[in-house]
Amino acid sequence: MKKRPYRAIAIVLQLLLGTLDHAISDLDGQLQASYVQFEKDPTAIDFKSLSGRIQRLHTAWASIDRYSSAVKSATVGIEVLPGIHPRGAAELNDYVEQVEDVEQRLLERYRWGAEIIQHYATALAQRQSDQISRLTIVSMIFLPITFLTGYFGMNFDWMIERVNNPVAFGLLGILLPISSVIVTVAWFRRRGLM
Repeated sequence: MKKRPYRAIAIVLQLLLGTLDHAISDLDGQLQASYVQFEKDPTAIDFKSLSGRIQRLHTAWASIDRYSSAVKSATVGIEVLPGIHPRGAAELNDYVEQVEDVEQRLLERYRWGAEIIQHYATALAQRQSDQISRLTIVSMIFLPITFLTGYFGMNFDWMIERVNNPVAFGLLGILLPISSVIVTVAWFRRRGLM
């Protein structure tokens, strides 16, 4: 260490940086588990927790990015320092490359997490769209019945005179609404909406 302190420092820094490999591998496992869980059942994901973890990942990547920029600036022209051995300069340059590699790996993991969140948002929008479509179809089925109810609820004099027996009531009050629902459902099926 006394003869080549720069090389010793570079080796120690590389060893410290190597401890991040385990953390990044753990992060890979968590992201993979979230992705698999999303593929099985998108509604099972706790969106708030996932977005919080992705935000922390973004913060870690931003910190490493700043650190990487500082390391690059500090090691520019390291070879010309007095007393530095070429092997020590090479070790420090290797350290710079390893820091850049960690930065890129974290950026890739952040993008992967952001992609999972985007897929979640897309799945949520699709589910909401499907629910709105179902509600629209149900309201369209009952629209003719609503019209008939409003029309026959007006109590016109001519209607009171003609609809005064059980047969007319059965035809207009029961058979007409049922037939309107059947016609509407058949029309929807023929158009491929159901």
